[in-house]
Amino acid sequence: MPSTCCATGGLVWRETLQLLLPALLGVLVGVPSVRTLDENLIKGVLGVTLIAYALFALLKPALPPLHSTVWAYPVGFWRAVWVGRSIHPARRSSSVNPALAPQPRDQFRSTLQVIFLASSATVISAHALAGSYTAEVMQLVLVASPALAAGILLGAVLDRRLNQDRFRVIVLLLILATGVLLLV
Repeated sequence: MPSTCCATGGLVWRETLQLLLPALLGVLVGVPSVRTLDENLIKGVLGVTLIAYALFALLKPALPPLHSTVWAYPVGFWRAVWVGRSIHPARRSSSVNPALAPQPRDQFRSTLQVIFLASSATVISAHALAGSYTAEVMQLVLVASPALAAGILLGAVLDRRLNQDRFRVIVLLLILATGVLLLV
């Protein structure tokens, strides 16, 4: 059972910070190296990681319970270093970390929202400081914005109609599909 330390609504700050702090550090390490590593290598490592995680979570192998949340630090850092390198912040896989431990849907969503907001702001700021935003990138942002808005609206509609188990399976299938798309 997750700690209720500093709980606000569905958000449990202790667990959120354990995921967020190493993620922010990883973004700060990953973004500057985007110009030095091959994009295909980055996409390959991220794709394999997402596929492995999704299959693992969908197959639900029996594991001993975790009695410590120490795992959150290296996992959050690893994810952020590789994902923070992405030129496009939407490629991030922030849903991987919170999904590792089962949580009620509202807590899961609250955790994701805090991580998305803070890591997105960090990735965007780091890329801006690195000079990654060109006129072409800003044009692509404008072109993609309507699809992003449609996805948000669709997600809100589907959220009201899905139970927690179905929600989890859909998230895992989307993670799996994202991993496959990164490899092709």
